[in-house]
Amino acid sequence: MQNAKWTSTGIYEHPAKHRSGTYGNIEQSQVGIYVLRIGGTHMSCPQDWAAKIHAEETNKSDYIHIRVAPAEKTEIEHAAKSAGLDSVSAYLLWLFRTQKK
Repeated sequence: MQNAKWTSTGIYEHPAKHRSGTYGNIEQSQVGIYVLRIGGTHMSCPQDWAAKIHAEETNKSDYIHIRVAPAEKTEIEHAAKSAGLDSVSAYLLWLFRTQKK
């Protein structure tokens, strides 16, 4: 696709079961069609799924995508609970603030 109108900042897994494990950025063409970009290639993807992600990304100004392995995610979730925090986001913010001091 030449000159995408919009490209996601996050990397997403294709939602179809037969495409599980396929990750890429979502792009919107100049005519409004969404595709999943994997390296130099493109793959079709559900338009409603891509549109929802497009809306989420463009409506939020403050967010960070952090990708971790499932075991690491579990470890972070346990650390959050141990620190008395109700979410991984709260734990990461707390961790960041304590490291700044």
